Amino acid sequence: QAPVAPTFQWQRERERAMARSYLLLLSLAVAAWNVLPVSFVNSVAPLNRDESLVSRGSKEIRARGNARREYYQRQNVQMVEIEGKMMPKQFEAFLGAEEDDTPFDVRQVGNGETKVTFEKKPFGILRYQPGKDFKGAMVKQIAKPVFVGDPAGQASELGVKAGMVVKSINGEDVMSQDFDVIMKKLGDEALGYSRFVKAPMDVVFAA
Repeated sequence: QAPVAPTFQWQRERERAMARSYLLLLSLAVAAWNVLPVSFVNSVAPLNRDESLVSRGSKEIRARGNARREYYQRQNVQMVEIEGKMMPKQFEAFLGAEEDDTPFDVRQVGNGETKVTFEKKPFGILRYQPGKDFKGAMVKQIAKPVFVGDPAGQASELGVKAGMVVKSINGEDVMSQDFDVIMKKLGDEALGYSRFVKAPMDVVFAA
């Protein structure tokens, strides 16, 4: 019988080595499969003993995540100074300040009062202006009713006029509170606070 060429002999040795590797991998896979169920059961057993730990951990993780997101959002918000207070730039756009807006001081507002009750929303006040040091809220623009019973015409029909300053809301004196706080209590539509309040609402304006 003729001797096997060296090339073919090398190929056969490589095939045998590969076959041994496949057998070894198969043996390891079978061994792992037999051990896996025991390890898996042991690993989940502690969770069954006190699931509240997982629940608390999840809430804490979510709270920390929310805090981080709020922090980074604040870093990306452009701030501007409005009457001495730093506010988000979009707040300035909502105010729609005009060149002829005259700064006012709530301490210099007159004693005249106009008491109104807004039965529905919107109340019909289109724009307010913050006072000095961001205190107080002055009416700057009133809507006109488009039809009889139009809720947007309430302020006009009740005698509210530009230049009046919000004095109290539902019996609470807000004259010297921060502008954005007053807007939240009024549920200003333009600033997106409408969802926080419900009508009817009693408001006293000073002039």
